Amino acid sequence: MAIGPQSEQGLFIETTVATELGQLQDVEINSPLFRELIVRLYNKFNEIALALNEKDTGIYPLSIFTCGQSFFPDPTLSSSTPARPIKRQVRRKVINFGALPNNALKTVAHGINFGASPTLNRLTRLYGAATDPINIDFIPIPYLEAGIDFVSLFMDSTNINIVTNADYSAFTECFVIIEYI
Repeated sequence: MAIGPQSEQGLFIETTVATELGQLQDVEINSPLFRELIVRLYNKFNEIALALNEKDTGIYPLSIFTCGQSFFPDPTLSSSTPARPIKRQVRRKVINFGALPNNALKTVAHGINFGASPTLNRLTRLYGAATDPINIDFIPIPYLEAGIDFVSLFMDSTNINIVTNADYSAFTECFVIIEYI
């Protein structure tokens, strides 16, 4: 896989053309040049597959979805532990939260089963956005307005919780995104 300049970090596939189309048309099927072409195509296909598997998927479903992000291996694991230290896959779920509350706490079940040992799961991101479709206003969640009014967001093993200290009920559409390993 080709990586960009050293100042850039990321996963990039080289886009330069390795073979001219005219050269391909003249290649004999049983020639060493054809075998080399097949090997190059296989390697390029493998590079593309590896890069695609490492990219974050831009899908935000209402069900649990492995999104392509990966976290460093569990630091408690090593080559001497029974479980191998491998990258941990991130899962994503969107919660259609509905309207924000009026100076209150509102909870909506997230439906994620953390099992008997929630210590195996770790939250990596929790964020959202709300829309007031009448006044065409949008706010991120969490939100702080003029240093006084706020919309707070937190999660427990069962629910997504949003607390407001003012009337935000005009924001009738709210989506909360949960990402966890």
